[in-house]
Amino acid sequence: MSSEAGTSKGNEIVTELYFLIQKCLSVSPLKETHQMLVKELESSNILPNRLDWKGNEHRRNLAELEKHYPHIGPDYLLKICSRLGCILDRELPPSIKRAPSLLGAGRQSLLRRTDHKRCNNAQLYYAARIHGKPLLDPPFLKSTHNIVNVCIGRQMSGPTTRHLVVGSSRYANLQLQRRTLGHLSAVYCLLFDRTGRFIVTVWVQMIC
Repeated sequence: MSSEAGTSKGNEIVTELYFLIQKCLSVSPLKETHQMLVKELESSNILPNRLDWKGNEHRRNLAELEKHYPHIGPDYLLKICSRLGCILDRELPPSIKRAPSLLGAGRQSLLRRTDHKRCNNAQLYYAARIHGKPLLDPPFLKSTHNIVNVCIGRQMSGPTTRHLVVGSSRYANLQLQRRTLGHLSAVYCLLFDRTGRFIVTVWVQMIC
């Protein structure tokens, strides 16, 4: 019973969405697309039907729908999408504020769920310190540490560890391209030129 009711409700939303898309296209540069959509909507039984006092359904054309819903303007669908983003941002803040998009993914998606909230608390793990040292790896960590969160945690709480900044997994994709005999001691500074053909190294000799 509940499944059939949910399906019926979903079909009603789809038919109303088609009507709103038609209204949006009516003032867009896609004139041919709008004419084709109007033709297909009127030729097929897709638009919302009318119910009489006996509960019987009757088909309606676009002219009847526009007369029945005079408050629906061409920008109605655009206003709905704009308001949804603002309402969702207050309930579930995105990772990047003031960057609205209908095509976002993850924490920028309009379909993000409450379980994405824990990702917003990731910076708290990197900012926390016990005896001046960062915490162990958080339970939600699946791959390498987020270098942005590590840097923010260092700015908030002080020095961090090499394990967080440059973990061992970052060297997994490194490959030896060429071996060059140069300095016979450790080199602490390396610079590539813009062409990528030359490498400049700096070697500092400690004199006591």
